[in-house]
Amino acid sequence: MSEESREMTLPLDSDGFLRRECSTCEREFKWYVSRDAEGEPVPVGGYYCPYCAIQAPSDRWFTPAQVELARNTVVRPASMIRTAR
Repeated sequence: MSEESREMTLPLDSDGFLRRECSTCEREFKWYVSRDAEGEPVPVGGYYCPYCAIQAPSDRWFTPAQVELARNTVVRPASMIRTAR
């Protein structure tokens, strides 16, 4: 079985911010994407919500719109490949 890899970019607003959502309090906030920070390790245990101060791993900050974008970009095309065989 072969594996396929896909990349996906998330859109930034006009000021260079990425929307994030806390999985605990479900509040959205803006996250500044700095080119200087690229490649820096994620803090042990993940990041903290600026509103409720709960820590979560880096894969728990996606907004519902970002999850839907990922499904449309990665999951659905992959399922179409499987059914086309």
